Amino acid sequence: MNGRSDRAALLTLLLGLAGLAPAAAQHEHHTMPAPAPPATPATPAPGPAGPALTPGPAPNPGVPVYSLDDLERRAMEKNPALALADAAIRAAEGRRLQGGLLPNPVIGVEAEEIPISGEHEDDGKVGVFFSQEVPLGGKLRRNRELLGREVDQARVRAEAQRNRLLAQVRGLFYRTLAAQHRVEVRERLAGVTREAVEITKQLYNVGAADTADQLAVENEASLQDAALSGARIDLDALWAALRSAVGDPALAPGRIGGSLEEGLPVLDREEQHRQWLAQSPALREAEAEVARAEAALARAKGVRAPDLEIEGGVLDRRGDERPGGPDLGREGFAQLGFRVPLFNRNQGGIAAAEADLARARLSAEGARLGLESSFAATFSRYRQAAEQSRTYREGVLPRARTAYEQYLDHYRQMTAAYPQVLIAQRSLFQAEESYLRNLERAWEAVIGIQS
Repeated sequence: MNGRSDRAALLTLLLGLAGLAPAAAQHEHHTMPAPAPPATPATPAPGPAGPALTPGPAPNPGVPVYSLDDLERRAMEKNPALALADAAIRAAEGRRLQGGLLPNPVIGVEAEEIPISGEHEDDGKVGVFFSQEVPLGGKLRRNRELLGREVDQARVRAEAQRNRLLAQVRGLFYRTLAAQHRVEVRERLAGVTREAVEITKQLYNVGAADTADQLAVENEASLQDAALSGARIDLDALWAALRSAVGDPALAPGRIGGSLEEGLPVLDREEQHRQWLAQSPALREAEAEVARAEAALARAKGVRAPDLEIEGGVLDRRGDERPGGPDLGREGFAQLGFRVPLFNRNQGGIAAAEADLARARLSAEGARLGLESSFAATFSRYRQAAEQSRTYREGVLPRARTAYEQYLDHYRQMTAAYPQVLIAQRSLFQAEESYLRNLERAWEAVIGIQS
């Protein structure tokens, strides 16, 4: 190979590694001769790419593999957020029970006409009495209804918490799966650049490359190694987030078992829109707040009804009977009264309850409008990511793989330079990374829509 051809091949390699190789440069393999094999064993040519996403290395049998069902089950069992939500339901049920109980009666001892001094110190009336307040106007029933609405709110919040947790686990599952694939792609790409460094050294040894060429390729290899390190750090961070979501700090990092490509659903916009509004936790919470505010207003109006107060008892006359006096003994008494809402008719409480109800209804309407906007944005992200994924799967990836395989075949036939093989392989890896990003975005949108 003459020096001009070697430098052209090296320039093509450098531009390709930097992502700047022009299309024409990548189609000159018919005129560019292959490099002469060096005395030492040549760098081995990379193997052919697989279907869709190029398979990574075989998993280590000793590394745990986690499925989505397994992680969801662990989260349902271990995450304390669900236990907290259950405790909130039990507390609300306890308040409902308490709010429907009658006030406790008052039982006591009553003494009347007790002389303080004198010869009749043992005279007087001593007895027992019973007093009971009876709320009227359906106050206890309205209390139970209001506190029952709070139980409903606690249950809606618990279901929303469960959905949020499942969505968090599912989102982290697919993000971790994508990061796992990304590390594999970065590992292969870093290997490609290390091969380029070795080839440049061989060209440098025969005078076909200078120090600047070698430094440029070494810098590119360093950048790819740094990118690989960053991908591994991202994967470690996602495993930490998974441990937190699952609620198991001892969850050992392993491999995510699954496929980003398989199972991605095709969503119907109208059907998903209907389910989005019917099952949205935010809207259900807003509607539960409206129901609670309505019950609170009914209770506030019911407070105006007077309460009944009942009191009765028995008194015993003390002291000796006097000659000619009445026959002393026991006597009973009873009192019946109403607390009349003359000054306090709960005017302020009713006004506050009416304002709270208006606020709750406005919040529910705002939540519905926000859901409409959020659905449109989320479904748009899903459509874009799904369409981009389809474009890569059906067009970009097959073409990039075919180009790589053709360059590899020409290299084996000594009709193309090895740097062109590296450029084609790097283009394939870049397409795979873009495909991964779009699959990840599509899954995030699907989880957002369905959860």
